[in-house]
Amino acid sequence: MLQCTLWNEERSEHRNIIRTTAKGPTPGLGSSDTLDTTSSAEKHARVMMGNIFANAIHLEDDRGDPGYFFIFPDLSIRVEGRYCLKFDLLKVIIPPTAPGEEQVPGGNQVVAEVYSDVFVVFAAKKFPGMMESTEFTKAIARQGIKINIRGEPRRRGTAAAGTTGGHGRESGRRRKVQVVEVQSDDEEEDEDEESEMSRRSAET
Repeated sequence: MLQCTLWNEERSEHRNIIRTTAKGPTPGLGSSDTLDTTSSAEKHARVMMGNIFANAIHLEDDRGDPGYFFIFPDLSIRVEGRYCLKFDLLKVIIPPTAPGEEQVPGGNQVVAEVYSDVFVVFAAKKFPGMMESTEFTKAIARQGIKINIRGEPRRRGTAAAGTTGGHGRESGRRRKVQVVEVQSDDEEEDEDEESEMSRRSAET
C-alpha cells in the first residue's frame, strides 16, 4: 500500500492541515498528530482532499511495458502555494491470532519513501488553465482507470474558434448587417439639379 502526504517545497514540514483562528487561516502547520486539536479557539481542516491511500495495480505504460502502479485520481489542494508530495510504501503487518481470539490491531512499516518534484497550486483567479494530458495518463485511462483526460491545452479566458452558446460569447451564426447610405440635404439638391438639367438636354 502507498500513502501520499503533502509537504512544503523544502521537504521539511507537513502541509496537511490548515488552522483557522480569529486572525484568519494559517495553512501548512503540520499533521494532525502534531497539532493541538483540543483548543476551542481554533479549528482545523485538511489542505489536501481525496483518498491518500492506493493499492498496486498491474498496468502497462505508454510504451507497452508492464508494471505495478499506484493511482491517486481524486487528489486536490485547497490552499495556493508551492508543495511536493511524499509517497510512503507501507507494509501492513497483521499479527496472527488463534481461533476464538480477538483480532489484535496491526501496524504499518515504511519500507521505502520518495518525494515528488515541486509544483505550484494557484488560486482560482490566477489559474492559467489546464494542460494537455500526458501520453502516460492517456494509456492508463485506456486500460479502464477512471481519471480525467484532456486533449488540447485549455487556457483561461480563451475559447475555441466557432464555439456557440454561452452568455457573452459569439454566436456561431453570422449576423446580417444592413448598410444604409444617408445623404445630406445639399447632396439631394445637387442630384435634383443634375436630373433637371439632364431632362432639359434630352428635350432639346
